[in-house]
Amino acid sequence: MLTYHPIHDPSHCTFRLLCLMNDIEQDEVSWDCLKILDFYVLFPHLIAAMKFSKEILEFKAMLKQVPTPYESLPSPARLMFELGEIQEQTIKSMIAKGIAEKDSFVSGKVKIRFAVLPKKIRELIAAEKFRQEDWYQFLTETLVQLPLKGPNGIKDRTGLMEYRYDAA
Repeated sequence: MLTYHPIHDPSHCTFRLLCLMNDIEQDEVSWDCLKILDFYVLFPHLIAAMKFSKEILEFKAMLKQVPTPYESLPSPARLMFELGEIQEQTIKSMIAKGIAEKDSFVSGKVKIRFAVLPKKIRELIAAEKFRQEDWYQFLTETLVQLPLKGPNGIKDRTGLMEYRYDAA
């Protein structure tokens, strides 16, 4: 039996990245941070498993209410590794199409040119229902504001990426 999951769909990945960049109130976002946020858009029930500090502990109860899917999943780190390949293909395609800026990506950041998107895509982003969810607001407003690197950074808190060897 064939089953579909958006983790393997580059078009769905493009849409998720566009939604995230549309809702994050920063012009550029670290590529590693965006990849982690994208992971949690796919698997929002896993947000509650991250390490919470005192400043974001208030969100933990809300995040535990996100329903857990029936499917059996491998470890989050393994899923992140698999998703990383699709994310890399997706961002390179977005750069080739002029949607994402190459110079920003070379410096480890993502900047989207929303003006080049067709009106229909902008309308689909505006109509997307997951953008109204509390967990999504947590990702785009709170988690994205935390430092990415080092102990207690997003990489450390989520356990999805190695942080110990990052340059300061």
